[in-house]
Amino acid sequence: GFDGVIYPSFFSLIRTGGHPFETAYGLSLRRFHPEKNKYAEAFTIKNLALFGRPLEKGVVRVECINRLVLTQIGYKGHFGPVEY
Repeated sequence: GFDGVIYPSFFSLIRTGGHPFETAYGLSLRRFHPEKNKYAEAFTIKNLALFGRPLEKGVVRVECINRLVLTQIGYKGHFGPVEY
């Protein structure tokens, strides 16, 4: 039943200079900040994951498309001696 999901962009920190999910004492500042709606909007760049064909239906419109090209991905692990 959903046309898509809105979620915070990976680039929110770079574009706004603030952390979209700041916490204090383990609690999200979005939950108890006096102006929580403005606070959340100020530090979050929204992404939209689309399901089906909502562009054809006219449910959403495109403002911007980000592109990320991964040229190399690697994992490095190390198991060393354990001393007690």
